[in-house]
Formats: sequence, structure tokens, C-alpha cells
Amino acid sequence: MTVQQEEWEEHWEEEDSEGEDHLDPESGSSWTPAHQGRGRASTSLALGFLAMIPMFVAYEYSLAVDPSLPPSQSEQVLFRILVLFPDLEVPLRRAILLIGAVVALVLCYRRRLALVPSLIRIGVEGFFGALALGPALALGMRLFGGFQDSVAPLAADTSVPVAARVFGAAAFEELLFRVAIYGALFVLLRRVLIFFGSSDRSSSWAAEALAALGSSVGFAAIHLSVCTAWLGSGGEPFDPAIFAWRFLAGLMLALLFRWRGPGVAAWSHGLFNLALLIGAGPEIFL
Repeated sequence: MTVQQEEWEEHWEEEDSEGEDHLDPESGSSWTPAHQGRGRASTSLALGFLAMIPMFVAYEYSLAVDPSLPPSQSEQVLFRILVLFPDLEVPLRRAILLIGAVVALVLCYRRRLALVPSLIRIGVEGFFGALALGPALALGMRLFGGFQDSVAPLAADTSVPVAARVFGAAAFEELLFRVAIYGALFVLLRRVLIFFGSSDRSSSWAAEALAALGSSVGFAAIHLSVCTAWLGSGGEPFDPAIFAWRFLAGLMLALLFRWRGPGVAAWSHGLFNLALLIGAGPEIFL
């Protein structure tokens, strides 16, 4: 178990000491952390990773069918070390994903998790999460004045490879920004605040808020050309409205991640991108 997972579990146990009820990230039922034992964080991540497998498959399919499609910046960051093996980059990435799926399956099996119902629940919750993102983002953008007339995204290509790419890339973005960056910021900031004398509970909640803000800024920034130049791939010029759109989306996805787990956040993200692709909103993908 990683230090980050232990920090999350300690945070859950501290909340339980105050007598609060919670939702089980695996089943959606009420649960009490102190009576469930350790391993909850690892199981939630494992189940979320298994739920992302169709998204990984869609992403790999899109790049195999249409190599001209740009790779996801988040996927490039997560697997950056593989550029050292240019001839094996794709097979190694697929092997890592396969190994991750096997490990996740073993962890879920050890917890005697009802896997099929849990994965179906994630998909259903992701669908409703995607439905909620649209109105929530539209309302949030009113605070920033909405999109200006100068913002005119190119008409999206609605071919199957493009749809698979925008859907599948969401999984890598959730792994990078919600699981890795959010989690790392939470652990680091919580320890810093405790070091300077803050109570465990207040440090935890302050770290939660700051981690959500920091990961959301990074999520919006990764789409900018100034931030992706080192990857050798294209990006977009800075536009305040588009940056605000993605920043707000990052905050909402962070809330879904914290409340319902990484799988629900990933499916909400991917399905929302598909909705944008077919014209349900501005064609500015998350």
C-alpha cells in the first residue's frame, strides 16, 4: 500500500471519528470506515481502473485505425519514459495497461467485490454525471461572462476513430489529474499544514480544497501550447473563456472523483466529451 493510499484511509478514519456517514465507493451503500478495515483506497482505485478498460481499448483502437490523430497529452505525460524505447513504445504502453488491469482484478477479487454490479453502477453513475456536467458548466460559465464571439472552435470530426479518441483519452486525464496530481497534492499539503500546527481535520479539508484547485488549474493548462511544447505535440493558444471552461470542469470532475471514485469521474468525462462531439455543447473537449 502506498503512502498516498494510507493518507487517504487515515483521512476517512478521521472523518468517521466525528460520527459522519459515508458512501461506500464500491457499492454505493452507507459505510463506516472504522469497521471496514484497510485497503479501501486501493480497492476504489482498482475498481476505477477496471471500469476504464473500455476507454483504454477505445483510445488504442483510435490511434491504431488513424495514426494521424494526435495522442493525448496526459497519456504522453504518464508514459513519458517510454520515449526511450521508440520502437516498443506502443507495445510497452499496452503491456503496462494490461498488467494494471490484472493487478486491479486481483485486488478486487481479494476484497470479494461483486465486480459486475459494481462496474455497471460506475457506468450508470458516469452517464448521469455527464448529464449533470453540461448544465453545471453552463451555469458556471455565466460567472465568467460566457464564451465570446471570437471563440469559434473548428467543427469536430465525428468519425468513429475521433469519437473513440476523445472518449478514451478522458481515462488518462483522470489518472493523471485526479488520481496522481490531486492525490499527491492532498498528501503534501496536508503534511505541510499539520507541520505548521493545523489540526488533522482542518488540514485534511484545506488540503482537499487546495488539491482540487491545483489539479484543476493543471487540467486546464495541459491543453495549452505553451504547456505542451516539451511533449512535441500541439496545443491551443490561451483563451480566458476556454481556460475557465476547463478549469470549472476540472473542479466538477474532482468533486466526482472525491465523492464517487475515479471510475465515475472518468466515465462522466468521456461521455461528456462524446456529447460535445455530436453537438450537445461547444466543441471544446475536456
